[in-house]
Amino acid sequence: MTRERGSTIERVLALVRFIAQADRAMGLLEIGKTLDMPKSTTHRLCAALERQGFLQKEIDGKKYLPGPVLRDIAMGILSGASYRMERHAILESLSEDVGETCNLAYPDGSGMVYADRVETKWPLRLQFPIGSKVPLHCTASGKMYLASLDRRRQRKLLSILPMERLTPLTTIDAEQLRSELAEIRANDYSTDRGELVAGMIAVAVPIRDDGGNLVGTVSLQAPEIRMTLEAAIDYVPRLRRAAANFAELLITG
Repeated sequence: MTRERGSTIERVLALVRFIAQADRAMGLLEIGKTLDMPKSTTHRLCAALERQGFLQKEIDGKKYLPGPVLRDIAMGILSGASYRMERHAILESLSEDVGETCNLAYPDGSGMVYADRVETKWPLRLQFPIGSKVPLHCTASGKMYLASLDRRRQRKLLSILPMERLTPLTTIDAEQLRSELAEIRANDYSTDRGELVAGMIAVAVPIRDDGGNLVGTVSLQAPEIRMTLEAAIDYVPRLRRAAANFAELLITG
């Protein structure tokens, strides 16, 4: 009995690791063949892991990708105390370069949570304590996360997401937002044109694990009177370098 339980645990861990490290969605046959598992066992374990949120099916419903629980674990590692010094140093360097507030955020239910933040030295700034949760539909980080979802999950989430109009520029129409998300997905960066707080702009890029899955975002935030959105977009390459540094912490530890 003990031997079988250990074998099952080892198979589950091997399956989770295989899916997490894969560079594309994987079907049952390929998973079973690679891990040398019977078809019935592969199906049973994948179904159980999908129910628990460790795996999710691709839009065609046939292949598996890392699920939200795996992404939460990855971001939890990055936002934990053991990486606090390295994480904060990356943000401090980024903030010094761009001259504005920079954030590290991760998805949590219907919002994005700030895992870390370095405030600009300018007196005019928008202050959010670490741990603050902001909406998905009207923030650069939130829209970056929404854009990373497959079409089925994105459509489902937008159908239930509370979309409050916080400024005259906030998009509350799901179809209009979906169109913007397609553009964000193509550009691989997202913007906030004063949709969360009037007069404040932001730009965000994704942080991805070694399987290419979004686990968080890094962004800059500034008042329009000090930085235009166009000027903020010019910093996207610098934001991407910071995101790559965060991803390296996840991969190498």
